[in-house]
Amino acid sequence: MKRLEMVRTLMSKAAQDEAVLEALLPDRKFNDETLGFHAQQAVEKTIKAWLAYLEIDYPSRSQPRPAATGREPGL
Repeated sequence: MKRLEMVRTLMSKAAQDEAVLEALLPDRKFNDETLGFHAQQAVEKTIKAWLAYLEIDYPSRSQPRPAATGREPGL
């Protein structure tokens, strides 16, 4: 996917998350965790769009992370 296309896609998805948040916000039956999730998603996608615009790579959630060893470096 081209860089600007990726930026537009991410910003569109962020706007969708924000719209969901705004729709749910007035309804008291949704707890802070649910609202916070959609807020976090909107912010995360906006940051990823900015990084994509700047051509800065960021780790994908699908990329495996190194396993924690439980030891501090240098021990």
